[in-house]
Amino acid sequence: LLIKQRSYALHTGRPTMSSADEDTASDNDGWIQLMGDDLVMKVISTGTEDASTEARDQAEVGDGVIIDFTGHQLGSFDDDGTITKDLPFIEKQGCLIALGDGDVVPGLEMATRFLRSGDKAIVKCRSKYAYGAGGRRADSSSKSNLKDLPPNSDVVFTVCIREIIPTRQLLQSDDIKLQLASSKKQIGNEIYQYEWDKHGLGKARALKLYGKARDSMIELIGEIENRNDGDSASSDTNNTTKQSAIVILVDCSNNISAVHLKAKSYGLAKDSAATVLQYDPNNIKALCRAARAAIFDPAGTFEECEAAVACAEEIDAENADVKRLRVDLDRRKRQHKKREKAMYSKMMVGGSSSVESKQGALEGSAEDHKDIPATTSANNGIPPEYAYLFASFLITLGTLILFLLVSSTKSDQAGIDSHEL
Repeated sequence: LLIKQRSYALHTGRPTMSSADEDTASDNDGWIQLMGDDLVMKVISTGTEDASTEARDQAEVGDGVIIDFTGHQLGSFDDDGTITKDLPFIEKQGCLIALGDGDVVPGLEMATRFLRSGDKAIVKCRSKYAYGAGGRRADSSSKSNLKDLPPNSDVVFTVCIREIIPTRQLLQSDDIKLQLASSKKQIGNEIYQYEWDKHGLGKARALKLYGKARDSMIELIGEIENRNDGDSASSDTNNTTKQSAIVILVDCSNNISAVHLKAKSYGLAKDSAATVLQYDPNNIKALCRAARAAIFDPAGTFEECEAAVACAEEIDAENADVKRLRVDLDRRKRQHKKREKAMYSKMMVGGSSSVESKQGALEGSAEDHKDIPATTSANNGIPPEYAYLFASFLITLGTLILFLLVSSTKSDQAGIDSHEL
């Protein structure tokens, strides 16, 4: 299995290799260049002894592949990668991926593309084909024997191909579709937890995997609903499969909402929560995330927030998240009302102070009046809301007096005219 990156066409056929290429690879101690010197691979074992090379096809784009792999930070790209004393930063057994979906980092996915079932290989990747500027944080649990991978680190993977599932089998088996979607969700969860970074790389990968899993489950649910199985056993199986698909769909959509909330994309968070509620109207997690997005959304209204929190309270008023949302919403309402009162008070007090300062300038110098306290409602201890009501009363009273004076003048004028006539 000696392959050069220059001799394959990813979408049109199998990679091939000339005899000259074989000599070159042999001179390089078996290292195969997949992307120049930045991504190289060495096969260290080739499956079972009784399995011929011809019988063990390589995986193609769209196939499912079950792999075991372990990743270590690579101190120097010149190291052979076979011996390391460092703890791994990632270790997976029986991980189901779909080639071409980006379930794993590019270097590992490309290497898997050129291995056969049962093969084991070492893959060295520059950081751009691994975890890039984001790196990967280790699991902080006490059971974890993993280490952090710093940003921009070169890595080495040891990968073993356990099984290749052809595309046609993926398309025909509901169980494998469920397994693949569940695997994408799990990988997305780990990316969200361990690969979230300020560059947005982890966010993009998590959203991509959650989205693919969600879409595949929506498609599977549609297929099941269009089936006309008269057999009761088949009908029961379809119903069970449909419920399993809905669970994965709801989980992925809820996770998409969580990603958008963390990224402060509140409109998208509400949209994803709405998708959940289409399939599970009483999903408390989706209701809480929709309410939280509405509360934090600058374009949201208190009416929208109140409706979202009220819906969550109808389902589970004792839920801790629901209670926190109610407290947060009530606090924001009080703060908003306080700001409104302060604004009105400032407008009224500011206008009164402006008039008094002008009168003071006409009546005397600033020195003559420096010890006289300002006669504002705030300094006299009058609450702002009463100052506002008192000012409104004075304006109304003045308008009424003016109206009466004008009416009286017109009446007197009418009497004079009549007398003259």
